[in-house]
Amino acid sequence: MKMRSPHVFGQNWLRVALGLTLVALLFVAACDLLDLIDEFEPTGIPFNLDPDIEVISITGSKRNFSDSGQVTIDFKARSRNSGTEDDILPGGLFLTSGLERVQHVILLKSHRLEVGPEATLRVVGTFCCNERDRTPDDGDTLQLGPITDNSDLQDLVDLVRDRDISRNLGLVERAVYMVTDSTGLTQAYRDSISRLPPEG
Repeated sequence: MKMRSPHVFGQNWLRVALGLTLVALLFVAACDLLDLIDEFEPTGIPFNLDPDIEVISITGSKRNFSDSGQVTIDFKARSRNSGTEDDILPGGLFLTSGLERVQHVILLKSHRLEVGPEATLRVVGTFCCNERDRTPDDGDTLQLGPITDNSDLQDLVDLVRDRDISRNLGLVERAVYMVTDSTGLTQAYRDSISRLPPEG
């Protein structure tokens, strides 16, 4: 039986080392490319809350639950006078994060905001908009943003308006990510959401 020479073994190890180096370089380049991809940023029509309502804080919440959104937000506000004031937080409204690597969120269903002169907490159901970032946590602050001008997100607002999404929040979240982190809302997702049961 012939034995391979040390020279042949050396060549083989050199090829392996070069191959591993190339794989490592490709991995680093791919990671750098991901960092260069623009993250979704909310755009749209400015939203102005009733001036008689003072917003105290808008924060992430792990303590409360909403059946109209995958991510729960604590919205604390009060009226600026001695009476009760109310307004609507419309479907399509963004709550924006100023914190690095914390997701913006969007309301797909409208929420009525009714507050008195004392601080009032309203639980708001939302969906995240930046899949690679983290979900707003307790204490993470958000701001009122615009009402979306993205046609796919507007379609989602229309699709879920009269649908019971409480048992399919994950499906709806994936549909949002199809818009904000991928190529857009597919017909399959449109069909799936349109088949959800009506609100009762």
